[in-house]
Amino acid sequence: MFPKIDTRIPYAIPLLVGLFWMCCAPNGYAQNICLDFDGADDHISAFLPSYTTDFTAELWYNSASNDNIVDPATDFRHLFYLGGSGNSRFRLGLSGGYLHVELEEMTGSITIGPVQISTQFHNNNSWNHVALVRAGQQLEVYLNCQLAFSYAINTSFGFSVMYVGSPFGTSTIPQDHWLGKIEEVRLWNFAKTVAQIDVGKNCPCVGDEANLEFCWSLDEGVPAGNNTAITNAVDQSSNGYSGFLNNFTLTGTLSNYITSTAPFPSPYLNDMEVEIRDYPYQNNLLTEICPSDPAHFRLQQNGVTPSPSGNVTVEWFYKNNGGTPVALPNPIYGDFNFGVPQGNITYDCTSSNEGFVTRTFYAITSVTNPLTNDICPFRSGEYDLDICCPFSPATVDIAPPNPLCEGESVNVNVCLNSPDLFVQTPGPNVDIKWYYNGTYLGASFDDLTCFNYNVVAPTGISSPQSLCFEARLTNCANKTANFSSCLTVDPKPVCGTIDAFPFGSPLNLMATSDPNIYQICPDNDAKIGIDNPFLNCTPQWQYSFDQITWTNLGFSNSVQNTNILPNYLWPPGATSIYYRIECAPFSSPSGCDPCYGDTLEIQLKPEPPANSITGNNQLCVGDANTLTLATTNPGDTYTWYCDGIVVATGPTYSYTAQASACYWVETVDAANCYVVESPQFCVNVCEVTAVISCPLPPNDCACASEPITLSACDSESTCGNNLQFVWYIDGVPQSTSSCTITHTPAVLGSTYRVEVTDPVTGCTGSAERTVLPCRKNGQTSDQ
Repeated sequence: MFPKIDTRIPYAIPLLVGLFWMCCAPNGYAQNICLDFDGADDHISAFLPSYTTDFTAELWYNSASNDNIVDPATDFRHLFYLGGSGNSRFRLGLSGGYLHVELEEMTGSITIGPVQISTQFHNNNSWNHVALVRAGQQLEVYLNCQLAFSYAINTSFGFSVMYVGSPFGTSTIPQDHWLGKIEEVRLWNFAKTVAQIDVGKNCPCVGDEANLEFCWSLDEGVPAGNNTAITNAVDQSSNGYSGFLNNFTLTGTLSNYITSTAPFPSPYLNDMEVEIRDYPYQNNLLTEICPSDPAHFRLQQNGVTPSPSGNVTVEWFYKNNGGTPVALPNPIYGDFNFGVPQGNITYDCTSSNEGFVTRTFYAITSVTNPLTNDICPFRSGEYDLDICCPFSPATVDIAPPNPLCEGESVNVNVCLNSPDLFVQTPGPNVDIKWYYNGTYLGASFDDLTCFNYNVVAPTGISSPQSLCFEARLTNCANKTANFSSCLTVDPKPVCGTIDAFPFGSPLNLMATSDPNIYQICPDNDAKIGIDNPFLNCTPQWQYSFDQITWTNLGFSNSVQNTNILPNYLWPPGATSIYYRIECAPFSSPSGCDPCYGDTLEIQLKPEPPANSITGNNQLCVGDANTLTLATTNPGDTYTWYCDGIVVATGPTYSYTAQASACYWVETVDAANCYVVESPQFCVNVCEVTAVISCPLPPNDCACASEPITLSACDSESTCGNNLQFVWYIDGVPQSTSSCTITHTPAVLGSTYRVEVTDPVTGCTGSAERTVLPCRKNGQTSDQ
């Protein structure tokens, strides 16, 4: 119970002369407040822990009694009474104007007294200080710092009840009750030395002195005012041992709080109150503040700030959540009235679980007695100011985070992730309210850092929509922060169609029987365009050569140029390129799948096969040979060449050859894409020359009656083919097919004709010769 000796108050012990002056000399410093006792039944009572070891009890008193009765049995006006621990009790008071004591140890009978312990007469309206000290087994009374009584107790003297102004609460003897004024009642849990008593007696208690059990300054009321609402003598320490006010009228100048003339230093600053207001305006009292915000501090006494004084210094302190006091730095904190600049009232929020700290500010105003150098600390009232933490950047995380497609329903987990401990587990002043698309989700979601929610994406939308979760955070001092995250909802893509452009008359494209297939000449380009619109998406043109792998062409206009086809990107052997539009959702990634319009195939128009010429490559002189193309295609253009000279052009599928030459045809397809040359077709004009020789030996003179031999073997064909022979004699065909014939001409002569035929070409030639036999000498004509 008695942990340490008071070392906070400086002990100024000057020369003995000075000590005597401090203990005994009156002073005329500023007035304070004391409690007036009516001498009839006023008293203060307190029930305390049991004190069985060292202690010090002290107070200031001023007697207004005019009693002349000297019998302490009937006239003992009590200053204080200690009792309640077994049969121990101690009484101290005035009898006949002189200080008396009475002691009862635990024997059940009075050990001492009542006995007078002073020769100084005190019924004279003067202030005096008295202290009762137990040091070990020694009990001592000091009157104005002078030892007035000392007694060695032999038992464990103790007490747990204290009365001020009465021996006990039920006493009805008027002379038992104090008549006069009392001020500064204190109890300490150690034995003070006379020097310690002297240093502290002229100074009102502050409340945080070491080893102080309680201090009743008796300054609670307004002098001579209506104080009937006050029921306790408030303990200035933190122990809470307040005394109960019994039977006080608490109005007027008697049995009430009145102005005191007790010898305390000037100025008397024991009832100072702290105000903390907004800075710089000082319009509003602050109960909350943000770290590093400025503020204005002021000490007031009855609503008035004291004027600076050369013998007054002010020290400021704070306690966080009632913890250990911390001195605030001077010169920022060091006056009655001052502004605290921005950045000085700070609090480390990184380890805060509550999100604020209640910082209690108070001031200790030290007043120096210029005559004695006594330094009296006056502790102000306390002012609680909540320093509220701001919110660190946080995130709202949605899982799964994938975008949605219109009409989709999904359960999501929504979490507020913050580095602040006081957000992770919301502190007492932290409020978290959740909103979905600006609508408050309700109290059941309040202060949650994670929750599940079923999200239903809207339908019938034509542009991306956002579904947003927002956490709105508030802390004290109006600290707010909003953190949000959104899911994107895409409309379902609606695919249209593409077609060759311009529609109906496409450039460089040729329609086929399939409306989705067009042909194009190599090295030409074309345009394709959107025929029916693609909705709720961004049309992405794509091309492919196998309809498996598609390559993006980019997001372009509604018309796409194919460029010159084919180009170097075409794989070997490719004869078609495919185009389509991927109707890609507005967002990427998206909850909607893309759709695809129709696929347009552009084929390279095939090169016509090399044509060929049919017909006879040999003909007879004067005949006409029709040369014909092996394959024909309406719309193609054919140009006939004869030994490089154009002899015909147009949709001409045949040509009549009449001369020996080489012929070929250039074919231009209907689309004017290709020029294909046929192989040369060479024609020979064949001429058969029949030759009949003169009669051959031995009848080369063709003597009459003798056979002759004619030969057509020298006949020839310019085509070099073998020949066939048919002989006629005088118009009659002969049976021989040889190139020679032997015959005896008629006397009058015979006409021989040979027809020579080229069996390959059918070309023929003929020769005719008439042979008149000659008569030999002496032969008549008929021989």
